[in-house]
Amino acid sequence: MLPAVIASAQDVLRESTGWLAQVLPNQVLGRDTLFPLQSKPVQVEADFQWTEGAALEWRAVAVDAPPGSIRAITAEVYRHLLASLGKRQLYRVWNFVPRINDDESGLEAYQQFSFARSIAFEEAYAAESEARMPAASAVGTPGNQLVVLAFTGLTTPRYFENPAQVPAYRYPEQYGPRAPSFARATAVTDGLTDWVFISGTAAIRGAASLHPGDCFQQAVLTVDNLRLIAAESGLSLNAVHPGLRRFFRVYLRHAADYSAIRSYLEDVLLREGDEVEFLQAEICRADLTVEIEATLNFPATSR
Repeated sequence: MLPAVIASAQDVLRESTGWLAQVLPNQVLGRDTLFPLQSKPVQVEADFQWTEGAALEWRAVAVDAPPGSIRAITAEVYRHLLASLGKRQLYRVWNFVPRINDDESGLEAYQQFSFARSIAFEEAYAAESEARMPAASAVGTPGNQLVVLAFTGLTTPRYFENPAQVPAYRYPEQYGPRAPSFARATAVTDGLTDWVFISGTAAIRGAASLHPGDCFQQAVLTVDNLRLIAAESGLSLNAVHPGLRRFFRVYLRHAADYSAIRSYLEDVLLREGDEVEFLQAEICRADLTVEIEATLNFPATSR
């Protein structure tokens, strides 16, 4: 069980037309497209919810994190999550962090979050911590709840980095006293389905943000980064596979940028059959205005 300071989990997963879907307080821009997960019954175990008895499991938790508490709350959530895995490994984690760009005891809330997450990985995996970091994203969310959703399994995933970016877990200290704990992408199979998870991706080259505040130019660079990461994983974004499903989520700091960014992505990235969701969310760095992630899955026999 999580300690008493952590609130009980809320409904982060719900069933929708036979699929599990994430439920978030962020404003949906445009049409409402729910993130499609596995079609499995949800069981509640302690403070986490997860799909039961599957080779692949989804776990979710939402906890109260009032101002000034994000480091302590994140530490407890991640310690509990990593300890609960047993032989399982993390493939992909979504983090929704309240007040992500606000000052919390002299650091941005995101830097406090990253500090605590990094310590939890070191405590759990010691020298192997960098080799166990999943694909991930962390964006802002309204209110005071920290929401963490994790995709786990028994197979060891493959990890990938963008050759044009410094691995996030090796960012220099100017971006925080502890670097973010995630890989740019992971790929895994359960024997029936192949999955590629591309982390939340933004306009960063090396370790530096480019085109500060310019959403369109940041979107152009972000799409280029997505293509580079996908190519490293062995699956070009232009690839066509029987049964391939492509889901993109686009986080926009400013809702007013929705129409222009959607139009641009429809021209250069999206194609018929893709599922895409746009959410208003603060990005992990205050000078970033857009972040895009991708989840790809297809029958394992199609490659």
